[in-house]
Amino acid sequence: MSFNNLVTSIVEPILVLFGFKLKQDINGILEYDHNYLTITISYDYNSSYEGDVTVLFKESGLFYGYADLKQYFYDNKSNFSATQIINENSMIKWLEGVDKFFKDNLNNIIQNHKVIQTELERIRQHQIDNYESERNKRLLNEGVKKYWMVKDYSGLVNFLKNKGKLVGSVKKKYEFALKMIKEK
Repeated sequence: MSFNNLVTSIVEPILVLFGFKLKQDINGILEYDHNYLTITISYDYNSSYEGDVTVLFKESGLFYGYADLKQYFYDNKSNFSATQIINENSMIKWLEGVDKFFKDNLNNIIQNHKVIQTELERIRQHQIDNYESERNKRLLNEGVKKYWMVKDYSGLVNFLKNKGKLVGSVKKKYEFALKMIKEK
């Protein structure tokens, strides 16, 4: 049975129950429309063999993936936005999980779409901030290591002088580098 037929038989009934109408049906993509939301259920037949669900909040124009929604409702912190599906049995099992998710949460999503979308955006921004913070820490440590390994103390001081409050070993290395420059 094709992906589209499986979606139609497994997931579509709950969507129709909540007032969604099929908007688009092409090979591997089904899009369902509602007053507040558009839900897209897709499968990549060509390369990745991944299934995914995307929810578009019409008022804001922002969309969120299945992993984002599961994190919000179940505190499931998965970094994967899609699920690789290699055979029909795993496809059926995945779609049954999507169906259960919608049975458990679709009414809440519709009734509280503004609040949920705002909270999803807050979670997304928090993830971005965490990523940037970790990236900046990594770049700082890599830069410090580069100068420290070759004992380029003036380079280290110049690298760190505008980095804000330094802590831990970075602060100690900065203080040591200052001391070494003064002794020259």
